[in-house]
Amino acid sequence: SWFFPWSEFQLNSTISSSYLFDIVFVIAVFFFYRVSFKSLLGKLKIQTEILRTIVVLSYGLVCLLFIHLLGLETPFRYIDHQLIQLLILAPIIEEFVFRGAFFLVGEKIKINPQVNIFFNACLFALSHLPAIWIISKEFHAFIIFQVFYTFILGWLCAKGRKQTGGILVPIILHFAFNLEFLLAVKYLNL
Repeated sequence: SWFFPWSEFQLNSTISSSYLFDIVFVIAVFFFYRVSFKSLLGKLKIQTEILRTIVVLSYGLVCLLFIHLLGLETPFRYIDHQLIQLLILAPIIEEFVFRGAFFLVGEKIKINPQVNIFFNACLFALSHLPAIWIISKEFHAFIIFQVFYTFILGWLCAKGRKQTGGILVPIILHFAFNLEFLLAVKYLNL
């Protein structure tokens, strides 16, 4: 869907109309493999998930520090409905796409679990790259950095998906990471 002319179907908002494609894609994959959403919750171990969340939050702080030290301009302050996009749409829809549908396909075609985690993290990171063709040049350095930091975030989320068997943990991790960025936008002018 990267090369589809979404801008021609875009409403007067920075909320991407491509989320509609993502939702249809996830439903199609789940229907094809006869997966129920309930089966994707996974098995949680509270202490492990708290530790995993602390790791992701620490990683988020490191990313924010690098953004500050490198003096990267970020586009987050220009996003409409930041709360909705950063804390609801991105964590839920992106996790259903990457740790739900794509990860499931990797499992069903019997890709080695470690390769599936790595490939999933690569896809997630690369999914952030097309922004470089859409947004202003002042943000290009940030987008390149974002591809690298989302690889690690994607790896952590995919690892959580594999270990719990569900997408609830990746959604929580993605939410926590994005919450830090939202707070940095609001209070630190990121």
